[in-house]
Amino acid sequence: MGKSRLVVAAARALTRDGAWPGGACLARLPADGDVAAALRDALGLDGAADVVAALAARPPTVLVIDDAEAGPDAVAALVARLRQRAPALRILVASRHALDAPLTEVPLGPLGEEWGVAMLRDRAVVAELDALRALVRRFDGLPLALEIVAGLVRDGADLDDLPSEVPAMQRALQTSWDRLDRAEQQFLAQATLFAGAFDLRDAEAVFAADRDDAWPVDAVLRLADDHHLLERTLDQRPAFRLLGAVATFVEARAREDDALLGDAVRRFVTHVAGFATRALPEARRGLRTALLADGLAAARHALAAG
Repeated sequence: MGKSRLVVAAARALTRDGAWPGGACLARLPADGDVAAALRDALGLDGAADVVAALAARPPTVLVIDDAEAGPDAVAALVARLRQRAPALRILVASRHALDAPLTEVPLGPLGEEWGVAMLRDRAVVAELDALRALVRRFDGLPLALEIVAGLVRDGADLDDLPSEVPAMQRALQTSWDRLDRAEQQFLAQATLFAGAFDLRDAEAVFAADRDDAWPVDAVLRLADDHHLLERTLDQRPAFRLLGAVATFVEARAREDDALLGDAVRRFVTHVAGFATRALPEARRGLRTALLADGLAAARHALAAG
């Protein structure tokens, strides 16, 4: 989130001093993922033109492809061809999901408080430091949410009256949700049962999907690394949590579709009870201690959801 603004700013910075005589070319993929059509539109070419040949013939150019998640396979194939045919081309791709392409990946995550405050101030949001920090925390430091909030404040909205759900943010989350397969949607909904962080052992114990071949560990890693809907919280052992905005959105989907949670509530309560009996030997492990301390609240949350 915030990817589009980042790649556009990067392209402007690269071309500012004339180092790329071909300038910058921005192509945003439409919903159908037709990357060739998007590039032809960006380059002003007719429908029969070969975009790879056209880009190879240009002076050194910065090519920006945005919304690549709409056609990840087509974008990956195009990038591979461009790397061969147009080696002088600098390619920047923005996508909500990781691409199988010969590119250096730079994952974007939530901003820390100070960076979030700096972003709000850069967008002309004037308020006390504590109020700005609270605003960053409230929206999980997500650049897209902060961008939208800054616009609302500039238009006269009071910080205390900002909506908890921003429509543009909801549309972005809906797009990400729609791109998940059914098993991934079920695993993500079941992740809302955890009030705090959970690890891969927790996922194996609690998560289940309609498909027998859907493996929770693989799905959790995809949700974190490819779809960016789970945040990694510890380096020592893979651990994850749902950001507040994502959790609120997914909980609403689970209320509309009982099958998303399925029998996970029972498995979750059994799991909490099981590690509670092992509390003493597990107490030295930071994540397990945090999960145990959160267990009662989490169990109540699960029972309420069920």
